[in-house]
Amino acid sequence: MQRICKPHIVDLLRYFDKRRTFKPRIRYASIRPKPALIRDLRRYFKTRETSRMVYLVSRTPSLYLPLIQYDLKCRRYLFDGIVRDIPRESRQKPMFSIVFGPAIVHFPRRGDRPSTKTAVDDVPMFQEPDNCAHLDGLKRI
Repeated sequence: MQRICKPHIVDLLRYFDKRRTFKPRIRYASIRPKPALIRDLRRYFKTRETSRMVYLVSRTPSLYLPLIQYDLKCRRYLFDGIVRDIPRESRQKPMFSIVFGPAIVHFPRRGDRPSTKTAVDDVPMFQEPDNCAHLDGLKRI
């Protein structure tokens, strides 16, 4: 990882911070020394180096991060084998718009018709027993 230039490490950390990938956030200020930035990355990634590539593999599979490769010769990142311009993407302004007025929200449906189950149908303590034989010995008030 020492062979990746510091501005590209800062760009990668800025990219992750923009997407709020890691909690707590990784401070990516360019005034931090390069070893500190690499140490922060190693907390979240296992690294492997070849003569041409640096591979970053997530230590936490639940984050669903792609395999990140850094091509040392071309000085660019690849996410799951697809070239990404991380320096440009990390510096882009977030795109959003505010629309005043009524809005329609569409939720994905399972199957052709809406479910008839309620939220408590799946909770065991709210399900009715199939038979009441186990209740016969209880004292009634």
